[in-house]
Amino acid sequence: MNLIPLARTEVDYEARRREIARVVARVWATRGERACTLRAVAAELGTSVTVITRSFSSRAAMMRFTRERLLREWAASTVAAMAAATTPAAKLRALLLEQCPTDEEALADGTLWLQTLAPGQRDEELIAGNRRFNDELVATAEPLLEELGIDRAVAPLLMIAVYGLNAAAIEDPRTWTFTRVERTLDDILRRHGVEDHQPRRADR
Repeated sequence: MNLIPLARTEVDYEARRREIARVVARVWATRGERACTLRAVAAELGTSVTVITRSFSSRAAMMRFTRERLLREWAASTVAAMAAATTPAAKLRALLLEQCPTDEEALADGTLWLQTLAPGQRDEELIAGNRRFNDELVATAEPLLEELGIDRAVAPLLMIAVYGLNAAAIEDPRTWTFTRVERTLDDILRRHGVEDHQPRRADR
């Protein structure tokens, strides 16, 4: 991977921070939080530690930015996926599917986020932000369920199911393949009375 050249503009600077954060997320998910040293991240990017410290004042700042970026990207991808859907059922499915591990990047992100909940790594401010994000997801799902004639109280149950799918895929990715996760989500939706006709992964 080639790091974005040292930037002279704010846009390039932010792009470099995002690229560094993506590498941190991958190393964190595959090798653990302790492996995310400045030297290790620089090596993954094929650059020097100096380049990393020009983007982040410290390792702690780099780690925090990575976790914050994860939430921001989840929110942005959710909005985009829902905007592309055309029916209440499709929008609800898109909302939930974006929270599931359906590709390598999403699986790595989910693994990273679960690791941030470990006692030695808990960041209460970030966890509070995640709770607000989850509350927004539930609040978005509720009117869609209502449009479909389904009890709004099903929304938090669906979110719990999504958490379970993440945990299953992280624990046993060989059994819980991306296709199985997607099919299981569709089965959960059908059992709650939500029918969707979007093409599944296996049909694409």
